[in-house]
This record gives sequence, structure tokens and C-alpha cells, in this order.
Amino acid sequence: MWRWCLRTTRDVSVVASGIALNRTRLPFHHVSFLRQYVNTYATHGRRCYSRPYKNSSEGTFASTDSSNAGAIALDQTSNISSGTGGLSTAEGAATNVGGPVGHIDASAHSGVDDVLPARLSDSSHSGPQQEDAPPVLDDRPGSLQAVTGTSTPQDESLRSSPADRARVLKELLASDRPIVPSPKSNIVRYIYDLYHSASRDVEQSPLTSAELSSLISLFGSLSLSAPQQVYSSVYRHHFLPHFPETAFRPHWTLVKVIIHRKRKLHMPLSKADRYWLMRAHLAQSVDEPREALLQVARMQYECLRSHRSVEIHISYLQALLSASNPDRIAEAARRLCDLIAWYDEWTPHLLRILWQVVFDATLSLGLKADFLSALRQRLSTSSCDLHSRSGRPGGADSAETQRIDSNLRPLGPIGVRDLVNSLRNSCFPSARTHVILETQLSQWARRLASAVFGSLEEGGKLVETQWNCLVLLAVALNRQGRTSGPTALIAHDGPHSAAAAEWRAICVLASLERLVDPASEATDEIARKLNHILDKLWSSWYDAVTANHAQPTPIIFRSICTLFFRLAGQTKNRTVVERCVDLCDAQKLWSVTDTDPIETSSLQLLAQEQLISALLCGASIERALVYISKRIADPSMLSTVISRAISTLAASHTDTAVDTQAAAHRLGIVASASAITDLAVAVADGGHIAAALRHLDDSQLTHAQHLLIIHHILLAMVRTDHHSRSVYLIGEIADAILRQVSFSAPPPSFRVALQPALLYLPRANQAKTAMSIVQHIVDATPSYFTAGFYGKFIVALLRARHFNFALRVHKLARKLDMRKHLPSLHSFVIYCSRHGAGAIAANVAASIGKPPRQLASAYALTRRLGFRERVPRYVLTLKIPTFLNRDPSRRVHAARAIHALVRVGSLRMAKKLYAQMRTEQDQATRTLIGNDILHGSLFHRRRRNKQRLKKALRTLTELTRDYGFVPDRVTMNILMKSLLEWTSYVDGDKLRGLFDHMVRSGFPTGGLEFPKGVPFGTASGAGAGMINMPSVDSTMKFKRHVRPLYKMFIKAFHLRDDAYGARTVWKILKAVEAESNDLTRMIGKHMARKRIKRRQAARVKAKGGEPCEGSKSGR
Repeated sequence: MWRWCLRTTRDVSVVASGIALNRTRLPFHHVSFLRQYVNTYATHGRRCYSRPYKNSSEGTFASTDSSNAGAIALDQTSNISSGTGGLSTAEGAATNVGGPVGHIDASAHSGVDDVLPARLSDSSHSGPQQEDAPPVLDDRPGSLQAVTGTSTPQDESLRSSPADRARVLKELLASDRPIVPSPKSNIVRYIYDLYHSASRDVEQSPLTSAELSSLISLFGSLSLSAPQQVYSSVYRHHFLPHFPETAFRPHWTLVKVIIHRKRKLHMPLSKADRYWLMRAHLAQSVDEPREALLQVARMQYECLRSHRSVEIHISYLQALLSASNPDRIAEAARRLCDLIAWYDEWTPHLLRILWQVVFDATLSLGLKADFLSALRQRLSTSSCDLHSRSGRPGGADSAETQRIDSNLRPLGPIGVRDLVNSLRNSCFPSARTHVILETQLSQWARRLASAVFGSLEEGGKLVETQWNCLVLLAVALNRQGRTSGPTALIAHDGPHSAAAAEWRAICVLASLERLVDPASEATDEIARKLNHILDKLWSSWYDAVTANHAQPTPIIFRSICTLFFRLAGQTKNRTVVERCVDLCDAQKLWSVTDTDPIETSSLQLLAQEQLISALLCGASIERALVYISKRIADPSMLSTVISRAISTLAASHTDTAVDTQAAAHRLGIVASASAITDLAVAVADGGHIAAALRHLDDSQLTHAQHLLIIHHILLAMVRTDHHSRSVYLIGEIADAILRQVSFSAPPPSFRVALQPALLYLPRANQAKTAMSIVQHIVDATPSYFTAGFYGKFIVALLRARHFNFALRVHKLARKLDMRKHLPSLHSFVIYCSRHGAGAIAANVAASIGKPPRQLASAYALTRRLGFRERVPRYVLTLKIPTFLNRDPSRRVHAARAIHALVRVGSLRMAKKLYAQMRTEQDQATRTLIGNDILHGSLFHRRRRNKQRLKKALRTLTELTRDYGFVPDRVTMNILMKSLLEWTSYVDGDKLRGLFDHMVRSGFPTGGLEFPKGVPFGTASGAGAGMINMPSVDSTMKFKRHVRPLYKMFIKAFHLRDDAYGARTVWKILKAVEAESNDLTRMIGKHMARKRIKRRQAARVKAKGGEPCEGSKSGR
């Protein structure tokens, strides 16, 4: 009870202190306010007014552990104003005794929502507003500081008189960047509080019209900005880059409030004010598509439509098109007609709106006619506008024009895409392209556009034809290929004028170029449809060309014929290719009149595409090369053309590219180094490693090109598992890598393929070369290899029994401070001791200290055996039983200890230890030790052939009967080894029959097929019954069971001088190894996909609010 009394007394004292400090600013003469104030405390208690909130910048007085409840209570308190509800700006200023000091933060703990009051948020605005109606503003008579008596660093300028606050706001607006009292201050709230405090007087304002416009521009710019996308235009406020991203949110209601105040004060609205008012209404009309809201925005647009700023028109037209209403689209089309008539700078945003209207299928014939009439008028006056444009608003001076003209002049060959852009520039030039209309290409485009759209007839068929040309241009320029209504690719199959046919051919070719993927082979159905389009398009364009008696422009003809060649080659349309060749010969397109680089590059591209299309259509390679050689007289240009053709063909038709390069070499035409590189890379990616290696001998290739080819060779080996299929190429590849890294270190991108290759080289007897490669690279760039590479490379060298190289790499990595990624020297000593490198193990052991705890027992056993664990001395093995009895972890070292006894021939002691410790081992370990004892019984020096086999069978019977040994497939391999070493009994024919018997019993052949079903074609009974094998149920594994058995057969065939049998089994072994690696890779990919799916499911589960393992671990 006393604690409750103490807490209540403390809370009441806090409330009383707040009332005493703010008595002059709170409307206590209103009974409703006091009643609500007391009820709030009675309802929420100390959760609302317990102690001040520690973050002074928020200015709240809520509890830190229940901030939401406090915010609700304060919001309820702050809803009481001087009257009975929320007041407007004028009413609140006239009624409140103390006047507005700030505003109530109804969402003090809601992140970004603390920028403005809740009732100034656009989400609270419901229903449309008329232009002259004042927006509802929350003008309550006290901020949170007024209620609680707290202060923040940004409140100091708000405690002064309204005149002082207005002066502070004036100085802030006149500065280059916003200045706030504290870096932690909320800058938006600070500016709003200054404005709200300085605007108490309804009759007059201390702020000028320009200063109010600056505030309008500021809050409008904040409304159109978003994180990572700051608003940028001529209407943007210069404060915007200095605001945090949390301030980027809609403030449209505040914009309307300030504009309404300007009207009440009879201040004129500037163009920028009307723009922001229009944007405010448009933003609300998008959220609530009502005609009344759009009507208010339309009134502001009518006042701004004569302004040249593109921001005005784009925002209004986007709002019209957002609702997909036919009436609004028609209005947008009428607005665009006005813009076409006089507007001569078309930005990409405005062009997108234009194409959206053009794509619409609901436009009436009358609107289309008006649209085309405005375009016709523009084309007729474009020449006069170009000369007089420098004096109009938004124009460019002559110096800028010359600069842009030099930048826009194309440096490469002119293609159909350039022709389409020229046609677009002739109708709708942008700010950077209107100046190129005086070039040869742009003059052609202007003449063509005038011929297509310049007719004055108003017939419906002519309107549809001209509109179809405009739609074709829109399709050619639109990257997404988006069309509404009927497709425009093959529209109007009727007769066309020469200009319309040329326009149609250019636009359709550009569209097809974007749709057809040159790297993929088209299906028969798609190729048939494309051939139909090309045939009709060629016929209409060729008829127009032959009917037009005017002198054609060669550069235009080359561009069109080039794309016809390209598309016809991809679809294998031989008819179009032959007709296009005849047209090029008839129009003399193979000759260049001057030394213009554009003309030369266009001719090279034409010859390149003609050669590629001829080859893809099945023409003879020599004949196609001879034809090009006769048309191109310059040897350097001819070499360039053929080299580019080889590079292009290598990407999708590698075989054709190889044959072309060989034919060109026979004709004395030398391909460039880049073409050879592209061809070698394509050959390597196709898996032809030997063919790719031959290209490394080309003397033209640079160091970087050699590395690029080697990089793709290594990637192909990893991807297609040529480690097992192309072992004979490993040495050549390793030597090529060593030659290149001897000059300089390879780039970091080469590391992805180099490190796996280096890990494989020790297995292919290329450890010395691999060590040299690593040493050269580390000498040039010490940090080239990743930290984990050295440990893996040491393991690869140890497994290949290159202990000295492994020790060198270990020392090199320690010198590079990679100790934590390396195996310890104690484990290195243990491994060398177990695999026959006792001298190296002893030398290393003499230079290292005490082993870590986890290796202490294993290292102690190694020392007891004199670091010769593989073949230890007999005397040292006598103490093994004593060591095992004293070692608490003897179960772990039982297999190693018994193996040491087996190696010295102490089978009796090994069996005794096996009998003592088999109860402590699991089944797999018992089988492993039993196989070790069985294998050791084969190495008695006095036993040969039959005696060795009998001893192995007796040992197997003893282990099975007395020790509970369970045989497995390794046991079968041990017995098979004893049988294969009996050369006098198992001759070459029996050995072949035995191998066929193993294949019939289930051993794999790697997918190889044989005429009689088995490799050597022996009878079905051959090889059976030579030895009684135990029955096993274990799974057959390649590395543990298949590979050792096949290697034993290879050795046995060599002992009997049967080279054919050894080679046959070796081929089968490599095929089975490749099959096993493919299966391992598939399983790895499947497991990776399962891991990805589990992670995706965990993310979805976490987003849905359900707990998952990842989220639990993260917490």
C-alpha cells in the first residue's frame, strides 16, 4: 500500500508541475479541456505521465516501457482545442487565448510519421476539395511541449515572440542550406513550427509572397522525393539535398494550407505555386480517382499550359493516362496535339507518354486526323523553327549547337536503329538531337517524314495508313515491344507509296532485329513466320525502290540491306539473300565514293553480314570468300571483314567459324588476333579442349588473349569433367599456364579457374609444374590466392605423395601469415608417418613443440613408432598393447595400432588385440580392422600363389567364425587380388573371362557398349567358380570398390603382357570415373537447390511472422 501511495504522489506532483509551468499557455478556462485532461490521467495512470522520456528531441513525456500508450493518451488530450472540436487556421488563431505554440505529435513513436501532425497527413484527408475551399488544418492551442512543459534543443527559437520566429524563418529561407539549433533536430518539424508560430495573425503575414512560395516549393519537393530517388526539376527547392530520407513523404495538405493562406492575404500565385497546387490535386486524384479532383487540377493546368516547362505537361498527362479511361486518353491526345504544333524539345518522359497514346486502340478517327494534322504542321515549319530556335525560350546558342553536333555524329557504321532514331528526330526532336537535322542522314529522314505525313487529303484510308506508320515507329522505338490493340508489325498489306514502303521496311526491320535473338536457333514455326514477314517486306520495299526514279542514298541502302542479310541468314531465307545480293550489285553498293569513315564502316558491315548470311544458308565457304574478295579490293578491309564474320559465327555456329577460318587461311587471308581468340574461346566452351589448345601456338596472340583462352579451357574442363576424359592434355595445359604466368601475374578473374586446376595437377603427375606456377604468382602478387587455397593445395600434394612440395607450400603460406587456414604441423607429421614419409616426419617433428590436446594421443602413438607408422620396426611395435591399455582413447587408435602390427607381420598379436577391443568398436570399424588383417595375411615372404590364396581363405574363415567379422566388397577385392597374383593358374584367357564375369555380376562399364554385351566377349560361364566369394549386401562405391578392383585387373593384364586387355579395362575405368563424377555433380546441384529452397522457405516464413530456425538463431 505504501508503495502505491508513494507512486501516486510522485505522479500527481509531476502533473502538477507541468500545469504550473504551462498555466499561461493552456486554455484552462475551458472546462472540456480540464475534464479531458483529468480523465486521461485517470484512464492511463502512470503509463502516461510517469517520468520524462529520455530522448529530448522527441519532446514527449511518455514512459520508456509503454510509449505507445502514452502517445495515445497525449493524442486524446491534444484533441481538445479552444472550442468543441478541430478548428481551421483563422478560427483557431482568433479563438485561442494563448495562441498556437506548436503542434501535437500524435505519432511520436511511429518512425517517419513524426514529421507532421496526424491531421496534416494525406491519409486523413477525405473527399475532394474545391479550389477556393480552405483545407482542414489542425490548429490546436498547444504543442506537446506546451502540455508537458518539456523543451528540446529546437524549441529555443520557438519560445520567443512571433516577430522573432518570423525573423528566424526569414533568415533560414534566405540561407543556402537549412540551419537548425541542433544536429539531432527534426528539420521538417522545426520549419513547420516556425511557420505555424509566425502565422498567427490572420490579417497580415510577416512573410512575403516569395518566402511563402519558397515554403510551398520546399514541402512540394519533399512530397515528390523518395529514398534513393531525390526529386529533380526546375521547381525543386535548393534545400532538398540537405534533408534526410525520413523527410521524404507526402506533405500535400500543408502545401494546400500555405497556398490557401496566400489567397486569404490577397497575394498573387506564381507559376510555381500553381504547379505545386496542381501536383497536390493530381496526387490525390491518383489515390482517389474522382472527376472533381481532376477538375480542380485541370483548372490549374489551364493557367500553366502555355508555359514551356516539360514538368507541367508530363505530370498532368501521366495523371490522365493512369486511369485507362477512354475519355481521359482522348483528352491526353488533344493536349499532345497542341504540344506537337509548337513544342520542339521532347524528353524521354514526354516521348513515353506520346507512344502510350499512339498505342491506344480506342482513339477515334477524328483524333487520329487531328494528331496527324499537328504533326504535318510541325514538319512544314520545322526548317523555320530550327533557324529561329536559338532566340526562343529553352533554345541553345550556336556554340552549344556545334558542341552537341560534334558529339552526336556517329563514329561507327549507320544501322537501321540509327535510321529509326533519325526518323524520330525528324518528327519529335529532343534537346540534344534537334541540331543534327542538317546532316545528310537527318535531311533524308526529314524528306521521308514529309513525304509520309505531308499529304493534305483527309481520307479515312490515308489517315489509317499514316497512323499505321506512326505506330510502326513507336513499336520500333519501344524496347518492351508493348502494343495495345492489333499488332502493327504487318499492318496494311495493300499498296503503299514509295515513302510509306521505305518507312515501313525500316521500322519493321528494327522491330524484328530486337525480337530475334542471334545467339539462339529459331524453331521451325518461328522461322516460317519470320520468312513470311521478310518475303512480303522485301517485295514491298523492292517495288518501291524500283518505282522511285530518284537517286538513292547509298548509306541508307547499305543499312537496310545489311539488316535484310542479317535476318535472312538467321532464318535461312536463301531467296531474300540472293535478291539482296543482286540489289547490292545493281545499285553499286560495294564501292565507296570518298574516304568517309562512316561510309567505310558501313561497307564493312554490309560485306560481313552478306558473308555470314551466305554461309548460314548453306553456300560453299570457298565460293563465298571468293565473292567477297572480288567485291572488297583492300586487303586490310578484307581481313577485317572476314575476322569479324568469324567472331560473329563463333558465338552461335562454332563449326562454321572453324571451317571459315581454315578456308581463309588456305586462300592467304589472315584472321586477326581477336578473331582467333573468339574462335578459340568458343571452341573451348564447346568442350573441344585439344582444338582450343592448338590456337595457343598462334604468334599474333597477346599475353591477355592467351590467358583468356586458357581460362575458358580450364572452365570447360571443370564443367564437362575433362579431368578424367582428357588426362593426356593436362601436361600441355600446365605448361601453357606456366609460360604465361612467368611473364606477369594473371588477373584476379583468372583465379576462379586457376585454383581448381592447381588442385588437380598433383593427381596428374604435374606437381612440379603446379608448384612452379604457385611460386611465380606469389612472387609477383603475394595476396593473389585465397586464404583457403593453401590448405587445399597441401592436402592435394599429400594425397599425391609429394611430401616435400607440401612442406614447401606450408612454409610459404606461413610466411604469408596464413597459419589459421593451414593444417597443423603435428597433423602433417602424423600424415607423413602413416604414408611412408618417416624421414620428413622426423625432421619436422624435431622443430615443433608440444601438440595440442586433440592431437596429443595420436601424436604420441606416432612418436612411439619412430615416425615410421607405415612400416615400423618390429621392436617398437612390442609396446603397442601397453600403450593402448594406458591410453583412455584407445578405441580411436585401435585401427592404427593393429595396422602397424599387421605391417610387421605380427598377425597373432593383431588378432589378440582385435578380440580384446572388438566389443568397443562399431560394425564398420570391426570390418575395417578385419579387412586389414586379411590383407596382411597375403604378404608372407614364404607363401606364393596357391599357398597365399589358401592362407587368405583360412584367415577369412577364422575371422568370420571366431571374431564376428562381416565381409564386405573390400573383402571380395582382397580375395580377388590373391587370385589375380596366381599367374600360373589364371592365364590371359581366364583373366579375360574373370573380368567379363565381374561385369555380368553387376560391375559398371561407364555406359560403353560391346558387341557381345561384355568387354572381351567370353562365354557366360567363363570365370565363374574359380573362387568362392562371400555374399555381400553393401552398396558398390566407385572410389572404394570399383577403382581398386579395375586397377588390379590392369596390373594383372600387364603382368601377362596383354596390352589390349589392359587398355580395354583402362578405357572402362575412365568412363566409369567420368560417370561417377557426373553423378556426384548432379547430387551436389540437387543438394544446393534443396538448400536454396529451404532458405527461401525460411525467408517467406519469417516475413509472414512465423518463427523459423534462421530467425531463432538470429535472435
